[in-house]
Amino acid sequence: MSFSFWIEGVFMPSISAFGLLGNIASIHVLRNRHGHLDLNSNFADLLICLAVSDSMFLVFANTVYAVTAILLPKQSAMQMMAIPYLLPLTNMSLTGSVYAVVAVTIERYTTLQGNSEKHPWKGKALIAFIVIFSILYNLVKFFELTVEVHDFKSETTNSTNLTESLDSFLKEPHYVINATWLRRHPVYSLNYIVLGNFFVMNLLPVAVITILNYFIYATVAKATALHNTISNHHRRDTTMVALLFSIVIIFLLCHSTRLGLNIYEAIQMLQYGTIQHWPGWADNLTRWNHLMLVVNSSSNIVIYVAKDHKFRRALWLCLTCRKVEHEQRRRQANKSWKQNKK
Repeated sequence: MSFSFWIEGVFMPSISAFGLLGNIASIHVLRNRHGHLDLNSNFADLLICLAVSDSMFLVFANTVYAVTAILLPKQSAMQMMAIPYLLPLTNMSLTGSVYAVVAVTIERYTTLQGNSEKHPWKGKALIAFIVIFSILYNLVKFFELTVEVHDFKSETTNSTNLTESLDSFLKEPHYVINATWLRRHPVYSLNYIVLGNFFVMNLLPVAVITILNYFIYATVAKATALHNTISNHHRRDTTMVALLFSIVIIFLLCHSTRLGLNIYEAIQMLQYGTIQHWPGWADNLTRWNHLMLVVNSSSNIVIYVAKDHKFRRALWLCLTCRKVEHEQRRRQANKSWKQNKK
């Protein structure tokens, strides 16, 4: 079995299945129980936007890469003909996921600065920007690829009868993904695909996330130092900051491979005007990058469960089909029983 088959054909769909279930569960908990989670609506809406973007990316990425790796060397006519349209949708969902993390960081920073109550529409405005920007930025990608169908005569050896000899000359369709004139144009390739992708999808979001998280950490550390006893509200903010830091760390680690590949492409484009060399290690690293992006889009449910006890309890209540009121009555009864026992 090839490296591509194990990475894109086995691990990608396996992790994606877990991620899709986790994102669906997260959306359900955040949408129906965000009040019990003690989250403001802006933060909950942005986390839902992140889960939706991640889920869309998992679906599209597996349709493009996992299906291809599983079927290889065979091809699916429907899947191959759809790739020029699936790849732009994959990039749109990836852009939405990247900038949803940026939006969550912006929301936490402005909330800690005391601006949350002044702008209750902030979450919806950020979501609208993410959706519109993700579509417009990647719209041109629908014109980058085209599919060509080639017929070739399959060759067989050691034919034992006339039927096998005739079958060896039957034409079989072979689908080839080719770049359009737009995709091959050096100005477009350099400015949009390489430099634009590097700045818009890597440098800008990483810089914003890093700088704002530094200020978030400084704000929380200062607030903690000023209070001998941490209030419930401040403790909740600290929990959400820890949750955000975990999302950001996973984001940076999983996107580091893509950043390295973009830098490698940019160097070649600036030196030769085209990507002249693409060795085997770069091809393997590309497939590893697909897996890392899937891991990033599948990991948020793990972070929520690990970092937030209220989310963990709300998820458990959803899985066991119990209401919050029932759980509160049970806890109150246990507390009263312990007090009476004393």
